[in-house]
Amino acid sequence: MMRALGTALCAAAIGTVAVPATAAGDFPLASCATWNGTIVEREGIDTRTAMIKGIITKADLQEYCERDPGGEVKPPGSRSGISQCVARYLKSESGSELLAMANCPAGLLEFQYGSNSPRHLKFPLRSNADVSCASGNPPLIAQFKLLCPKAASRMRLK
Repeated sequence: MMRALGTALCAAAIGTVAVPATAAGDFPLASCATWNGTIVEREGIDTRTAMIKGIITKADLQEYCERDPGGEVKPPGSRSGISQCVARYLKSESGSELLAMANCPAGLLEFQYGSNSPRHLKFPLRSNADVSCASGNPPLIAQFKLLCPKAASRMRLK
């Protein structure tokens, strides 16, 4: 499905998933206090059928637990607390799939995290659109910029 630019493979974490090296990178999810995912597939960039797929990896959760934005690691910064945090989230997030699709010329984005209801966003955003962390829009804007860099540039998305 994906047009690989090379045959190099890299390992991505939950279990061992072979991923084309050209697909690796952050899958933007973090709005204020959560983790990002890891992109495992990317295709159709700047088209009507742009798509990125991702997963939550142990490395994603490790970064989150070390950063500890919710103050849940006890004692703060401890190796054992970080390990427990990673193990706890690995149980609930293992196998979660991420999908973002865009119709770049139309400025449409659809994002789905696991079995949650999809979120939709139309670009360019209204001038009074809520782009605060609490709105959840910053990672969707980042996804659109990954999927549709030319359209995002034309729209002057920040």
